[in-house]
Amino acid sequence: MRQGFHTSWTTPILRGVCITEGLWSLIFGVLSITMVVYFEETLDLGDRADFLYGLLAVSMSCGAVVGALTASRLERRISRANMLFAGYLGPLIMVPAVVQPPVPVLYLLAFAFGLADAWAVIAMQAYMAEWTANEMRGRVYAIWGGVIAASPLLSFAAIGWVTDLLDLAAIHHHHPV
Repeated sequence: MRQGFHTSWTTPILRGVCITEGLWSLIFGVLSITMVVYFEETLDLGDRADFLYGLLAVSMSCGAVVGALTASRLERRISRANMLFAGYLGPLIMVPAVVQPPVPVLYLLAFAFGLADAWAVIAMQAYMAEWTANEMRGRVYAIWGGVIAASPLLSFAAIGWVTDLLDLAAIHHHHPV
């Protein structure tokens, strides 16, 4: 295991992937926690909020499927590095949500975010496979898997705490963006 840590930390692309995966858990924490509040309180969707929020996840998942199906062609056209970069910019796609667009627009944004997320994951996985020696692959992937498992525990707790602290529902209700 120590060799897996060493390889992951001393190989820049592997270190970057692990750190980025940790940061992505913050993004998904923000989306998972604050978008529920956004649908229930800010958009004031009442009893339909749960169902409509669920459709947001479906939209993102559909985007991820399309992204996975188009990734190899995109990589050939723009390069893996550019595909990874485009994917890592994916969370910015959700920025227009601050102006409270209609729900169908949110679904389109979530679809595009899912598309970009798939491109990032596929490019990242390809880099990990290429930059990890065969004899180290299991240990490196164990470290990466640990980062993916542990970082949401911290991120979701932090985002939930900040959301409660800021009382985002009250802020949006009294001062819509």
